[in-house]
Amino acid sequence: MKELSFDSLPSAVQELNNRLIRIEHLLKGKGEKQDSDQWFDLDELVSYLPGHPAKQTIYGLVSTRKIPFHKRGKRLIFSKQSIDQWIADGRQKTVDEIRNEI
Repeated sequence: MKELSFDSLPSAVQELNNRLIRIEHLLKGKGEKQDSDQWFDLDELVSYLPGHPAKQTIYGLVSTRKIPFHKRGKRLIFSKQSIDQWIADGRQKTVDEIRNEI
């Protein structure tokens, strides 16, 4: 860090203020992403998933804990963000991807 003098104080304060503004914007952006997560009930999840599996299939995945879920009382709810990650994690790797890992 540079030595501060009385003459450089205004520019140092301005730099600090600019950094604080950038930090505030970053923090606000993170909060919005977390708050904007969409939640599905069982019917909405069936419509959202590729192939539109039957409700019984979803119940089976929940009972074996193969799909991420939350339970509010007796209701099952599903986070869109968690479901998207679950789908991405289940993707089969290509031959080239497997070779690159080796």
